[in-house]
Amino acid sequence: MSSDTRDDDGVGLIEIVVAMLLLAVLALGVLPLLIQATGTSVVNRDLVAANNVAAAELAPIRADFPNSPANAKTCDDLSGYHHDEQLRSAGLSATREIDCAGEGTGTVTVKVFRESDDELLVKIVTKVMVRG
Repeated sequence: MSSDTRDDDGVGLIEIVVAMLLLAVLALGVLPLLIQATGTSVVNRDLVAANNVAAAELAPIRADFPNSPANAKTCDDLSGYHHDEQLRSAGLSATREIDCAGEGTGTVTVKVFRESDDELLVKIVTKVMVRG
C-alpha cells in the first residue's frame, strides 16, 4: 500500500522567509514613530529644564515682593532689585527684565535661552504689587 499523502510536520524555509518579510515590513512602519518619540522627548527635556530655571529666577522676587498692599515695596525697590545668583543649568542661561511703568504693579519678565545657539526656550512674565 502506497500513500500519496505525506506528513509534513516541520516549517519550511519559504514560510520562515515570508514571516521575516512580514516582520520587516511591520518594523519599518513602527521605526519612524520611535524616532519621532525620541526627538520629542529631547525637546521636552530641554523645555522642562528651562521652565525650572525660569521658576528659580522668579522665586526670590515673589518672596521679596509679596502681593499684599500692607507689604508692598516701592517701584524703585523693584527696579533696583538685584539677585546675585545667575542660574545656569545644562547649557541654559536666564535673563531678567524689570519694568515698573504701571501704577501699583511691576512686571518681571524672565527669558531662558539655550547657550549653544541663543534660542529662546521659555519666556515667563509675572506681575508684582508695588507702591507708587
